Amino acid sequence: MGIPEYDINASDISTDGTKLYLAGASNKKGAVLLIFDLDGAGIPSLDYTVLKIGVDAPSANGVVQGGNWIFVSAGHSNGGLFAFKKADLVPEGEDLFVGASFSAANGRAIGDRHVALEGGDVAQLHVYTIGSDDPADEAIWPIGSISHQNVEPENEYHGKGTVYLKDGSDVCYIAMGQYGMKAIDITNGNLVYTATGMITYGNTNAVSADDDYVYMANGAQGLGVYEPVVGDTELSLVGVWDGHEGVNMPASCNFVMSNGVNMFVAFGKEGGLTILSK
Repeated sequence: MGIPEYDINASDISTDGTKLYLAGASNKKGAVLLIFDLDGAGIPSLDYTVLKIGVDAPSANGVVQGGNWIFVSAGHSNGGLFAFKKADLVPEGEDLFVGASFSAANGRAIGDRHVALEGGDVAQLHVYTIGSDDPADEAIWPIGSISHQNVEPENEYHGKGTVYLKDGSDVCYIAMGQYGMKAIDITNGNLVYTATGMITYGNTNAVSADDDYVYMANGAQGLGVYEPVVGDTELSLVGVWDGHEGVNMPASCNFVMSNGVNMFVAFGKEGGLTILSK
């Protein structure tokens, strides 16, 4: 399914399985959310609704449907996190900040937590509670600096950056660009894990985790697989995958997701999607 007018950055499916949400950008409209109906087989409709996000936000880069709402992150300038009612798409609220670059959740029910990443030299993780507008249920945790190396100067703070939360977990894994990965406890902001030693010329673009390993999409340095070390916050590097059948991929490792059995790895340019067995 091609949508030529739009660049798509993130996706989600409604909790009832009837809607597909695509967060992206248009040269004409800026940040947008595309909403498709899904049939019983999960096939999206040809027609879709376009929802404008923010006033002058250039791009939407994260979407989470939880409770009775849809939460969309947009940035980098004039952005933040925007909430809409799921039923009628009426705006419900917004938290404006510069540098919003992704969002994720540890569940989809009222009372679960969702987060939005704010990048830059003074990066922060914004933590919210689904269904609550009480400031006591929100938090902002400082996480250091997020920037990218070996890129054009204008892209130093505009590279890929994502966060990952496992269902039911309070540990949020954060892609930190040239600074690798950091994981914090979203209930108190305490450091849980770091992984920085491998990153010498690449950038960590995305992170995923399962019960055994942490997976980092490290750009030009491929896919890094790490494991926790008892009594240490620094993860141990298990191995690196940067090609197929002995041939290096001609592009950047941009995204990774694990389902506990397989790793789904996206490379740019000719790389496409590769599914690896754990």
